[in-house]
Amino acid sequence: MTWQIKDFLFLFVALFTISHAVVVVINRNLVRSAFALLFCFLGVAGLFVFVGADFLAAIQVMVYVGGISILFLFAIMLTSQVTRVEEAGQLVRIPLGICICLALGLVLGGMIFSSWTLVERVIEPTTATIGHALLDEYLLPFEIVSVLLIMAMIGAVMLARIDWKRLPPCKPEPNTVKRDEGPNQ
Repeated sequence: MTWQIKDFLFLFVALFTISHAVVVVINRNLVRSAFALLFCFLGVAGLFVFVGADFLAAIQVMVYVGGISILFLFAIMLTSQVTRVEEAGQLVRIPLGICICLALGLVLGGMIFSSWTLVERVIEPTTATIGHALLDEYLLPFEIVSVLLIMAMIGAVMLARIDWKRLPPCKPEPNTVKRDEGPNQ
């Protein structure tokens, strides 16, 4: 097997993703872990590009890198004194980690030493196909979901604008309904 530049790029992106995933798990500083998670999500988007899923790569960048990671960072920075994680149960984690590493090593060894057949295929962009499907075959469900999301957003804005301090306290109304004592009474 001859190595091409795309093989080296794939290896670099895979190692980049794995190394940042390890940093997310190992690092005790939550801000650094959140930034490593951001780069891990970018690496996963790069892996999507290598398998020909360009639409999934774009969604990965927009949703996870642009949304979820930034949300994590804001939540960590706005919460007071949460930048460090307290350790608990050190004796439980070590044997569990060893067992997981051994199981992962067995799986990876089986994958590496088995014979794989390589199939060359042409990688075509998927964005146009998904766009045509959303606007032709699945137009009605797409529009229903978009209207539902807009209604949810308007409801959230309306709830956020209510001045809860100005509202009168809720008082229970007197029970005006007579209860039926039963058929014989």
